[in-house]
Amino acid sequence: MPMTVYVEYVFLSNFSVNFMLLYFTVKICKTDLKKLRLFFADLLGSFVAIVLPLFSPGFVFSTLTKLFLSLGIVGILAKYKSKGQFFKNLLVFWALTFLFGGVLFGFYYVTKTDFSVQEDLSIISASAFPLILAGGLFFFLLVKNLVCYLNAKKNDVGFTFDVRLEIGGESFLLKGFLDSGNRLTDNKTGFPVAIVLSEELKNTVKQKVAESLLYDKKIVKNAHYLSFSTVAGGVNKMFVFCPDVFEVNGKKTDAVLGVYDKKVSAKDEFDLLLNGKMDIGGGL
Repeated sequence: MPMTVYVEYVFLSNFSVNFMLLYFTVKICKTDLKKLRLFFADLLGSFVAIVLPLFSPGFVFSTLTKLFLSLGIVGILAKYKSKGQFFKNLLVFWALTFLFGGVLFGFYYVTKTDFSVQEDLSIISASAFPLILAGGLFFFLLVKNLVCYLNAKKNDVGFTFDVRLEIGGESFLLKGFLDSGNRLTDNKTGFPVAIVLSEELKNTVKQKVAESLLYDKKIVKNAHYLSFSTVAGGVNKMFVFCPDVFEVNGKKTDAVLGVYDKKVSAKDEFDLLLNGKMDIGGGL
């Protein structure tokens, strides 16, 4: 029995679903959200969803088209600082897309709604729009709670640490976040590099360096510049030095502090980005 499919329903349902998937993608990846970029990325996906079935594409052509379309959609979504950030958003977008597809299939089977799966894996149903809304609401609640759970896990004792530093006779009590992706090692001392996030601590370090130069004293020990490669393939330099004392949860550890003028993390609530090679326990 032939089904009548209204273009406005197809566009509205795809626009709503794409918006939700893209919105959660930038939230999970902590990408800067620009409303205009989100709108155009959503519009592109919704437009192709209407036009593509008109050509009756086969499975291979449809799959390749949707694959390249996802690259374009995620590419439009944000202005990425690195290729790694782009691919992170892309993988999350794919994962959310498959998850939503599973949720939607589940709703069709539970409600015993008639539907047909086309050769290009698109779904056609007379009751598609109401079920997509219901599935979308369930998916929204599911992902929202999942994101809240993951954020809560990242803030537990396995990832956050109390850090005490002593620099030039001055003591600092700080909050550190253990980032397993930070594997930077100082080639001079062989110690792992913990990166300073706190602007206040950065200014203090600069003051201590100035005092060292002015009074010709070694207030800041083993101070030098460390060259490191970026994800984009470039080479940058970071000022590093050894604090007098570096304690994590009351345990002394060997590490150097790195001070970098550019922003290296979105975790503004922490003072230090601890190194995954540090012997402090916890983490991933």
